[in-house]
Parts: sequence; C-alpha cells; structure tokens
Amino acid sequence: MKKIREEIMHFLSLLKLRHTLLLLVTLPLMSQLITVGLLAHQNSKVDTNVRKEIVAKKVVALTQEINALLSREMVEVTGTKMMVKSQRDHSAEETMRDMLTKVKELRLLVNDNPSASVTAERLERNCQRFIDYWNEFWRTIIVGFDLAQFLEESEFLESFKVLYDEIHIDSAKLIDMYATVAEEFQPMALQQREANTQVLLYSVMVVLLVFFLSLAIVYKFALTRLAVLMRNIEKFSKGEKQLDVLSGADEFALLDQAFRDMSQERNRLEEIRKSMRAMVSHDLRSPLTSINIRLDLMTEKYRDNAEIYKQLKIMYSESQRLVRLASTLLDIEKIEEGLIELNLKSIECETLVAHAVASIETLAERKSINLVETITDFEGLRCDEDRIVQVMVNLLSNAIKFAPAKSTIEIKADSLDEGVVRFEILDEGPGIPLNKINNLFSKFLQLDQPSDVKKEGSGLGLYICKMLVHSHGGTIGCSNRDTGGSCFWFELPIEPIVQTQGSSNDDSVD
Repeated sequence: MKKIREEIMHFLSLLKLRHTLLLLVTLPLMSQLITVGLLAHQNSKVDTNVRKEIVAKKVVALTQEINALLSREMVEVTGTKMMVKSQRDHSAEETMRDMLTKVKELRLLVNDNPSASVTAERLERNCQRFIDYWNEFWRTIIVGFDLAQFLEESEFLESFKVLYDEIHIDSAKLIDMYATVAEEFQPMALQQREANTQVLLYSVMVVLLVFFLSLAIVYKFALTRLAVLMRNIEKFSKGEKQLDVLSGADEFALLDQAFRDMSQERNRLEEIRKSMRAMVSHDLRSPLTSINIRLDLMTEKYRDNAEIYKQLKIMYSESQRLVRLASTLLDIEKIEEGLIELNLKSIECETLVAHAVASIETLAERKSINLVETITDFEGLRCDEDRIVQVMVNLLSNAIKFAPAKSTIEIKADSLDEGVVRFEILDEGPGIPLNKINNLFSKFLQLDQPSDVKKEGSGLGLYICKMLVHSHGGTIGCSNRDTGGSCFWFELPIEPIVQTQGSSNDDSVD
C-alpha cells in the first residue's frame, strides 16, 4: 500500500498543478458519465417494457370492444320483436363502421408481432365478411316480417354463426397473447424502477467516493510538498545553507528550485559581504588609521610651512572621513545582525551633551554658529555613552551643515513624565522638504545640500542614529519649526527596555 501511495505521489509530482486539478475533476466526471450510461440503459429497458405493456393493454381492450360490438348486434338480430328497416339500417352502419375502425387499429398495434399480425389479418377479413353478410341481410329483410323466424330459415344464419365463432376464436387468441404480456411487464417495470433506484444510489456513492479519494490524494500530495517548502523557508530564515530538494516538475518543484537558487545566491552574497567586512575592518580601516596617525604627526611637524601644512590638513581630513566611513559600514553590519554591544552606564545628561558639543565645536566655529545648551535639572539615565554621543554628534553635524552662518543651534534635554528623557537639536536652517520628512531615516537617503556646502557623507548617518536609539528602546524623529529651521529629537527611557545581544550592564560611572 505504501509503495502504491509513493507511486501515485511520484506520478502527481510529474504533472503541473492544472493537470492535477483537471485529473481531480475528470475522475468523478468519468464515474458520472458511466453512471449516466447505466441509467440510460436501464431506462431504455423500462421504456421498452412500458411500451409493450401499453400496446398489450390496448390490444386487449380493442379486442374486447370488437367482441362486445359483435355480440350486441348478434343479440339484437336474433331478437323476436319486429324491426323497423330504416332504424336498423342506420344502427347497423354505425356499428359496423366502428367495429371495422377498431379492427384496423388493432392490426396496426400488433404489426411487430408476426403471430399476432396473422391472427389480426384473419380477424379483419372475417369482420369484413361479417359486415358484407350483414349488409346483404338487411337488403333482403321484409318490413314487418318476424326476424327470428326469418333467421331460422335463412341461409345467412349459418354464415353468421361461422363467422361469429371464427372472430371469437381469433379474439381469444389475441387476448391470450397480450393479456400475459400486460400481466408480465407490470411487475418487471416495477423491478426495473427499483433497479434504477439502486443504480442511482450506488452511482452517487461511487462518484462521491472517487471525488473524495481524489481530493484526499491531491490534498495529501499538496500538503506533503508544501511541508518541504515550509521547512526550506524555515532553514533559510535561520541561515542554514543545506536545503531539502523537492523532485518533480510541478509548480511546487519549480518554486522549490527557484527558492534554492535564491538561497544559493544569498549564501554567495553573504560570503561576499563577510569578505567585504573583513576587508573594511582589517585591510582598509587598519592602514587608514595608521596613515591618519602619521598625517597628524606630519601636520604638527610642518605647521610653520603654510603650503605643506594646508595640503597635509586636507589629506588628514579626507583620511579621517574614510575611517569614519569604514566605521559606519561596520556599525551597520553589527546593528543589522544584532551583534552591537551596548556598554550601559548611569550618566548625567550634561555630560552627554558636553561630550557631543566638544566634538563639533570646531565645525561650529568655522561658520560662527552659536551653540546653546538648555538642560533641565534631573537625574541621569542608563545608556551607552559612546553610542548616544555618536547620535548627538551626527545630528549636530547635520544641523551645522545646513544652518546659515552666524545662526544659533540649541541643544535641549528634558525629562518627561513617562520616565523618558527627550533630546532636541533645533537649528535655523531651511527645514526639511515635506516629501522626504517621512523617509529621512532610511538607508542611503541624503538631502539636497546648499551649493556652498561640500557634498560628503554616505547617507547612512541618520539610519545608524535610528538603529542606535532603537537599540536603547527609544524613538527618534524630526519636524519643521514654526519659526523656521528643523528640530531633530530622540527619546530614551531612563532605564533601557530593549537591549541588543551582547549588551553589557556595567554600572560604573566615568
């Protein structure tokens, strides 16, 4: 049984789903057609028997009617009362015409039965002869003559009696032939109807059985193959490289093949990504850090030589930008893989703001931008100081980049009632385009920069800020100020409610 089931499953796997569904419909349909054929055959038998029964009943009825007409005329003819010739002529003609019509109808009914047809032909001839004798008799009858006396002496009497007897004999034969048929086919018709009812019930059961059996097979087939796909999806989500192979040529197999190809492509890209990360981490950032240190030393050495000092400062600045870009790429890798480590410490908000401002004071001085700190007096919070300072530095750098010279940037920190600290960076720049404000923290999104600002950055800074804030269980956003400029804000819980894998819980304070 198991082998048969496996063979069926293998056969279905070679078909397309549309062919499998067509097969599911075709099998019950074929069963139904066979059933209809059987019922049609049985009904044809019933119809044949019914027709025979109807013909037999008509033959018996017509024969009895002919006998009745003949007997009635014979009784009246042999009566003792005196007849009125005009009345008897009219009565005889109607009776004879009626009898002859029924005889002809009788002959047509039994035409398909050779034995009955011969008897009916003889009956018709005798009836015609009877009518001829009858007509001859009425031409010779004398008005007022006693008919009974006349018939006893007439030569017609013998002829009437002979014909009358022959007609009765043939009528009896036909009644014997068809009375049996009428009695025989009545129970046979009932039996056929019962047989048809049974065939109908059995056919419905067979059709339902075939349908549900086909449905069960297809359902089992689909579930089995779908289970393989689900296992592969689960393995794919867990990063497993070895996936199950689904054989066959149906849509499930094609989908599985496409999915395994996608998995192989992902594995290939994952290897490339790991190679790139290793290259950025070791082959790029390490040499850049070394170059950066040496450039810093050379810059101090050649401070008195204006031309060399200027070129070295440019080289040092670009080298730092490459180091920051490499660090940014590595941060994204760690954040997206959930591998970033948070060194949680209790720290005052003034300290966080002070460290961030110290990092960007030089940039602000270049544009004569005034930095204003507004910090509400409240207890500190637990966070990763370096990561939160990184967020604030990124937001402050963007504010300085877009703010006009000699403007003011305000850094605010306030405690909310919900146990949350809110930081705000408010500038007096051009604000944020409304069509980009909802996607501003997406990866690789950059705003159009003023023509006097050197275009730099990777479009990853705000994305990293969002991920770092979320890793602390906080939220981040931005809006345009009513007075002009923009407001970038982020909120952090005083006690973090979300921590990434590898987070530490060091309570020490710097």
